[in-house]
Amino acid sequence: MDWDVLPSDPCQLRLAKCFVDAVPACGVSRVALEQASRNAFGDAARWEEFFPAGPREMIWFVSEVSDASMQAAYSAEPAQRIADVITERLAQNAELKPFVRRVMQYDALHPFQALTRMQRTAKVMYACKAGSQRPDLISSALLNVFYTALVFFWLYDRSPDDVRTKAATDALMRILRL
Repeated sequence: MDWDVLPSDPCQLRLAKCFVDAVPACGVSRVALEQASRNAFGDAARWEEFFPAGPREMIWFVSEVSDASMQAAYSAEPAQRIADVITERLAQNAELKPFVRRVMQYDALHPFQALTRMQRTAKVMYACKAGSQRPDLISSALLNVFYTALVFFWLYDRSPDDVRTKAATDALMRILRL
C-alpha cells in the first residue's frame, strides 16, 4: 500500500502506520491507539489530536488510504477486469494481513460501519475498471459481498503468493461477469 498517495499530515500517517502494527496484538481498540501513539510520538494520548473519534475513525482513514492506493495503480491505465483490481488490492495489502484479520473481527461487531466502508471500496473498484460506469446500489452491494468473502478467503490463504485467492477471485468474478 502506498501510504503517501493522499495528502496527509506526516504525523497522522506515522500514527496510522504504528496503529496498523499495534492492532494484531491489541485488537482494534483505544489500547492499540495508545500503543501506536506511544510508538509514534512517545505520548500515549496524542492520538486524540488526529483521530478524536477513536479506532473507528482510524480504520476509516487506513481504508481511505488503501482505496486511494488501489485507485492510483490504475490512474494511467484502467484495469480490464474487476478481478485484476481485487488482486491488486490484496497484493498491496499483503503485509497488512494481521491487521486486516483484526479489523474484520471488529467489523463483525460493527456491521453498519463495515458495510458503509466496504461500499465505498466497491465503488472505487468499479472506478478502476476500464469502461466502468458508476455502479448502482445493487451492483456495488453485490461486489461488496463477494469481495468481503474473498478477503476472508485471502486472510487464511497459505499458498505461495496467494495463488488460491487469485484463482478464486478469477473464477468468482468470471461467474459474476465482472
